[in-house]
Amino acid sequence: ICVAVFYSIIRYSQLGDAWIPISPHNGWGRDGWQGIVFQKSTYISQDTSKRSDRQRLDGPRGDRPSGTVQQGVVGPGSNAPRGDGTRGDGSQGDVPRRAWRGIPRSLLLTAPGKFVDLPPDVRANVNRTLSMNPGVALRWFDDQACEAYIVAQYDDEMLAIFRGEVKGSYRGDICRTCVLARDGGYYLDLDIEMSVTLEKFASENTTFAS
Repeated sequence: ICVAVFYSIIRYSQLGDAWIPISPHNGWGRDGWQGIVFQKSTYISQDTSKRSDRQRLDGPRGDRPSGTVQQGVVGPGSNAPRGDGTRGDGSQGDVPRRAWRGIPRSLLLTAPGKFVDLPPDVRANVNRTLSMNPGVALRWFDDQACEAYIVAQYDDEMLAIFRGEVKGSYRGDICRTCVLARDGGYYLDLDIEMSVTLEKFASENTTFAS
């Protein structure tokens, strides 16, 4: 069994009503880690005419070009994709707020297509894993969501590498590496059957484990 765990601190900005991770830093305040606050607000545009689209991706206010909004994102508090379309539709999910410095409480899973298209026994295994880990949010990345994430967070070279890979498992490797390197969290292969909780693999102070 191979479990890859990466650590990062993330900060969220908002475009419309969709949450978008824009930087793996700036989550700290004077009194330590301040967590991630989820709230709705109106997106305020800026004059970014002198900057390229790629530079706007990580602007100080998250002023991103069109086409980078996460679709179908389910807010914090629900982690299981019971095949109802709220998860497994290419949505990337939200990483819930946390009050410690360890691994973010999110589980990254990758596949070429939607969660609802998986075989029933595989879906049941994923739901079982999530039920064992309450408070851990699922981030489901199909090929479409992976490409959208790389467009939003990486350069054209990385995008070309992803698009040029014909083998699905290798595309998944590229995708999960890109996501975990920036956002952190837990990763499991779909066929892994857990006998213990994810947190058994890492203490609250662990920053990297595999």
